[in-house]
Amino acid sequence: MNPYVIDMIKNNYLEKSDYLEIILNFFSQIKQIPDNKIHKTFILGEAFNWKLSLRHYYSEFENLCEIDDYLFIPYEFNQKERDQIKRIMGTKLYSAHLNYFYGIVVENAIREILRLEIEKKRDYRDYGNYFEINEEVFSLIYRKKNKELWSEFCSYKRLGSKSYYVPSKIYSLEYDSFTYWLSKKRIKLCTPELNASLISRGLNYLERIGIKNELY
Repeated sequence: MNPYVIDMIKNNYLEKSDYLEIILNFFSQIKQIPDNKIHKTFILGEAFNWKLSLRHYYSEFENLCEIDDYLFIPYEFNQKERDQIKRIMGTKLYSAHLNYFYGIVVENAIREILRLEIEKKRDYRDYGNYFEINEEVFSLIYRKKNKELWSEFCSYKRLGSKSYYVPSKIYSLEYDSFTYWLSKKRIKLCTPELNASLISRGLNYLERIGIKNELY
């Protein structure tokens, strides 16, 4: 690991340029790892969450709060920085990253949009009704209730021992894997026109909350 980057992480404050250096160092190192080891961190072998992978890569350091400030809130890279990250990431990893962004980040945004619409139609916002509305959203998009879909996913992934509960913690491997699998189901169930409309609305929603591009 780059000694300069180690010193930056140990500091109490990171500048914007330091954060970019940390990212570039991460991808420079990950290219030296055999493909079979990298793919173990992929979601369903196809989607790559680079933020969590970066967090795991630097997990040996105790002082990670500054990195977390950048990782888990939207961060707007300029065009030059995005191009630099894409170039050093390489075609395979960037493609897998896009799978994560559209299959998980955008998919979650689509569900949130529909959930908010249902709440608005019913003219209330009550957490006690969240799960009821969530079931309606799942039925609307995927034509089955959440628990039924989770059982189907467990059967597909041979996760029989885990079929008794449905994951709800975002950014967990199980939740992300389930969401990515659901995104593929949506593509099969919906017409191309509807899928295009849902993705466009999902992207617009993400932009409204500060995520303006797929690298954030």
